[in-house]
Amino acid sequence: MNFRLPNRVTKCIAATLLLVCLGELAVAQTPNRKLVLGSVYRVVRNLIEVKQEAGDLAIIKVDATTKYVDSTTLAPAKLKDIAVGDQIVIKVIVKNGVDTAEEVKFVSALGGRR
Repeated sequence: MNFRLPNRVTKCIAATLLLVCLGELAVAQTPNRKLVLGSVYRVVRNLIEVKQEAGDLAIIKVDATTKYVDSTTLAPAKLKDIAVGDQIVIKVIVKNGVDTAEEVKFVSALGGRR
């Protein structure tokens, strides 16, 4: 028996779980750590620009130590897997005065179909 939820429902469930799980991390924020939530506005080389709910843009640097997770499948991912419009949560640390991504979790705007 093959049970499948409609793609839209799957996307909503994944996004909700992502936000609930990462909401716990918001309590543990310090001046050197924070969460950035929103949708991907642009990806340029080693930067991810995130349009946050308030409408402002956060520019976050990524480096070789940044970990990526596709929250739709819970599988490891890469920077190239992130696209404009994806919903994203980034655990940010400050390295040498620059907001740098420690971990990036995202849900595809296409609902897992790329």
